[in-house]
Amino acid sequence: MKVLPSITMLVALVFSTLYTYAEEAQAIDTITHGLDVDFTVPASWYLYPRSQAIVLTRDGELLQSVSISRIGYGKKLTNIDRTLDKNALVSELGELYMQNIENSSEVSKLERLAFEPAQHGSLSGFTLKYRFKISNGAWMLGSLIVLTGENYVYQVLYSGTERVYFERGEKGFEAFLASLRILKH
Repeated sequence: MKVLPSITMLVALVFSTLYTYAEEAQAIDTITHGLDVDFTVPASWYLYPRSQAIVLTRDGELLQSVSISRIGYGKKLTNIDRTLDKNALVSELGELYMQNIENSSEVSKLERLAFEPAQHGSLSGFTLKYRFKISNGAWMLGSLIVLTGENYVYQVLYSGTERVYFERGEKGFEAFLASLRILKH
C-alpha cells in the first residue's frame, strides 16, 4: 500500500507544475512567438505555446479555446489535399477551410452558420461560424477567422461547447482579438 501515497504525490507534483506554468504564462503582458504575433493574454486565461500554434484557454482546451496559427501559401491544409493559393478568392478559401473542418477525424457532424468578410488591421479575410459535433462527444460552436497576408494566411480559431463554454469565453476571445497584432504578413 506504500505505492498509493507515491502515486498521489506524483500526480500532485505534475498538476502543481502545470498550474505554476499557467500562472506564469498569464502574468505575461504580451507575447511575440515564432508566428510573429503580439497580443495580451485575457484575464483568467492561460497560454500554452505549441510548435505550430499558440493556444489559450480559460476552462480547458476541450471546453473552450482560442488558437492562432499561420500557414504559408502553397502549403496544404491538414485534412484536405489542396494547397492555399495566393490568388484565391475569399469565397474559395472559405470553401477550402469548410472542407478541411468537415474532413477532420474529430468532427462527426458540421453545420455552417455564417460566412462573413473580415478585416483585422491591414489584413482582410473572412469569418466562418459553424456548429459541429465531436465524434462521440458534445456539440461545439466554432468561429474561424482567416486573414490573408503577403506571405502567410493567419488562422484564429475560437471554439467551445455549445451549451455553456462558448458563451462563457466570448468576452475573453474578444479581448484577445482586440489586442492581436500581426507583425509579419
